[in-house]
Amino acid sequence: MLTEKQLGIQILTPCTLNCKLCADYTPLYKKMKRHYTATFEQVAREVAATFQIYDYIEDVTVTGGEPMLHEQLYEICEDVLKYQNQFSKLRIFTNGTLMPDQRIVDLIKASNGKLQIVVDHYGDELSVRTWDIKKLLADNGIELRINMYCGEEPYCGGWIDLGDISEYRGYTKAWLKQMVTDCHNANYKNLLVFKGQLHRCSNSSFGSDLGFFSAKDNEFVDLFDTSLTLEQKKDKASKLASEPMTSCKYCSGFSINYSARFHPAEQLKEE
Repeated sequence: MLTEKQLGIQILTPCTLNCKLCADYTPLYKKMKRHYTATFEQVAREVAATFQIYDYIEDVTVTGGEPMLHEQLYEICEDVLKYQNQFSKLRIFTNGTLMPDQRIVDLIKASNGKLQIVVDHYGDELSVRTWDIKKLLADNGIELRINMYCGEEPYCGGWIDLGDISEYRGYTKAWLKQMVTDCHNANYKNLLVFKGQLHRCSNSSFGSDLGFFSAKDNEFVDLFDTSLTLEQKKDKASKLASEPMTSCKYCSGFSINYSARFHPAEQLKEE
């Protein structure tokens, strides 16, 4: 039985904010004119393939970019809920800049707690709709989780700087091994599905997608690779991030205990 703790489904890269230190590299995708929005059909195929590989995943998140920008967000969430016996929670992570439409609200109510919205709140000047979202959900008998990334004590102490994803660091083998030992992604068993590939690390996915390096064949699972059997895909998935990856060589590290924290959602000036 193959299980995991966390799966992120990356449905698009555009966002309503332009944050320095964005872990999804939204400003970089914008600068390189590489923004991507998955079709509903693409996401449905990715989700179906992923739940063939994994018997159970504790938490599933629909993420971006800003997922509320996706015109088929309702259809995507409705489709993922078909697999609700294989996960505990399905969460939509939003930055509090856009309102969910009523169909999403109704789907949350019908899901009996399976589907939730989580707002990462960056202060009232940026997350301008947080309290409107809270009221809308409260009016429908739904509790809203808000991660307060503003004030003197921001959520998780603030953001972590993963560094310039295009910069090769020249780490020693011993340092790379220690990075994996300390890495939150490796320890918490995070997964990311993006453009038909399943990665343990978002840097592995985004860095290879943007052309800064090439992830090795054993560092991801091509969900649509018909040359592999399901058992072979399961075997590859079970071994993801068991050793340092190519992306580790381009990362400053993601340690819960040791990585420095920075002010969240500092906005970059438009070029």
